[in-house]
Amino acid sequence: MSYQPFTPMGEPHQEPAVHPNYTPHDLPYSESFENSLMRTILPPSPRYHTGGPGPSAGTIAEFTSRFVEDNNIKSKEELERKVDETMKERLDEVRERMVRRKEAVRRNNGVKREIEELEAHRRMEERVEEKIRSERRARGRC
Repeated sequence: MSYQPFTPMGEPHQEPAVHPNYTPHDLPYSESFENSLMRTILPPSPRYHTGGPGPSAGTIAEFTSRFVEDNNIKSKEELERKVDETMKERLDEVRERMVRRKEAVRRNNGVKREIEELEAHRRMEERVEEKIRSERRARGRC
């Protein structure tokens, strides 16, 4: 009985009688399998925050007009002030998230230490238990 893996097409691989190893050339080609494999292996296309292309001019214009309309901006000074305020609010939000993440990491590290201590304690208990069992076995034989 052959214990060969299934090929991407789902058919069992027939190993050549002379050659015990198989190569990629022995597998039937499947474009759909290759495409799904490449989507799995390759990272997604770059986005703006990872160095990819930024938003289109139309997207920027749409955002700008919506921002001006939503904030009822009438002058350049109002726009600059509102942009500064919005950026400050967003930075404050980011800082708050960073603080919460640091607290979560600190708590997680504490939990990890506690788990490690409990596991070490459990290993010690298991050694003591095994020692007691072996002593009982030894006494039973004498």
